[in-house]
Amino acid sequence: MDNTSKRIYSKAMKLYQEGNIDKALKLCEKGISEDLKNAPIINLKGLLFYIKGDLKGATSLWKINKDVSNDSVAKKYLEDSNGDKEKENLYKQAVKYLKELKLPEAMEILNVCEQSSFNSINVYNALALLYIKKGEYEKAKEYVEKVLLIDKKNKVALENKRMLKKFGVLKYKFPYEKVAVFIFSIIILFGLVWSIKTYIYPFGKIKIGQAYSSYHNKKEAKKQEKIKENKKDDEKENEALEIDKEIEADNIEDKGEDTNDTKEDEKTDENKSFPYEQFKTSLDNKDFNEIYSFVKAWNNKSLTLNEKSLFVKGEALLIDQGGKYFYELGTTYLGEDNKEAINNFLKAYDYSKESYLNPHIIYYLGTLYEKEGNVEEAVKYYDEYINLYEGQGYEDIVLYNMAIIYKDTDNKKSKEYAKKIEDMFQNSIYNNSKIQEILKN
Repeated sequence: MDNTSKRIYSKAMKLYQEGNIDKALKLCEKGISEDLKNAPIINLKGLLFYIKGDLKGATSLWKINKDVSNDSVAKKYLEDSNGDKEKENLYKQAVKYLKELKLPEAMEILNVCEQSSFNSINVYNALALLYIKKGEYEKAKEYVEKVLLIDKKNKVALENKRMLKKFGVLKYKFPYEKVAVFIFSIIILFGLVWSIKTYIYPFGKIKIGQAYSSYHNKKEAKKQEKIKENKKDDEKENEALEIDKEIEADNIEDKGEDTNDTKEDEKTDENKSFPYEQFKTSLDNKDFNEIYSFVKAWNNKSLTLNEKSLFVKGEALLIDQGGKYFYELGTTYLGEDNKEAINNFLKAYDYSKESYLNPHIIYYLGTLYEKEGNVEEAVKYYDEYINLYEGQGYEDIVLYNMAIIYKDTDNKKSKEYAKKIEDMFQNSIYNNSKIQEILKN
């Protein structure tokens, strides 16, 4: 290996070790294009493919090295990768379980996959997501950090990291370096301004002062004139208002005061049972279940100003924190008590319309209702997911479920969903024999 190839290899290895895996791959490609027999760079590129889950790409490169260069490292890599085809299939099965909310089954398989460095990025991402679904955020954090050590720009890991920040697991880090640079820039700018003020400005100071004084006096004179004009206009307007008030007062007296008294009495009677103190206590204690009950019971009811103020605070707290609370509570019942999970996800659904949790909640509701045999409700939430979150994480399984649901009742609709899977998710495990059977009929 010549000096240029050595430099490329060293730089690519350094990029890999720093977590810049895509940059390392590009550099490997450059090194291979310059020397097709560069065994270390070919092995490194194969290793990067291997970590990213491209078993076919990795083994192809190592076979080239073994056959062309009789490279011992490539031979060892090939021997170690013998059982990885099975792990590739296991990983796909784990992803299927994860989407179907079969969390124990998914975890069991992913723990097996984790024992090999093959496909480690995807396996760690899947484990992070699994622990997020289980509400075990510290464990999720460990796997997110593992991914970012290998690939610090990995989109899935960064999205999981953002989610964990929302849950309060990851704390915001103050950017000391950026602030230091900013302060240093301000100091330089201040020094520049001070120099101008000290050495340049004095020469024109007198003239500038005179010009400003003249301008200020003219502006003040115009201002005083405007004030006098406005006073005259205000006086005229006040006179007109006084006349209007007198006329209005006469009209009110003619109508009488009995009507207002009756309305006030009715309003008091209507709201006398509002549980003000209980509502306030539930807010103080952040008892989200009780707050939810009060808000539902008193929505669109006539309330006094104080009661309305308390009601609005309750709604705001549910939107800010309640949706997340019910979502997390719902995940604890997954696979154990579907009805209780649905109950909590429905509460979360009411207060998470603008939340990043909303697509997960809608998908869970569709899946859980389907498991409970309530196909109408399942279809309602699946439809909502397809309409709102096209191209996001659960779309392939949602389309698949819809195709299967309509298979025996509406062949046309079933084919529409099956066709979408075939067109949009060619490599998905849900583009399977059942979908092809639907499309043929």
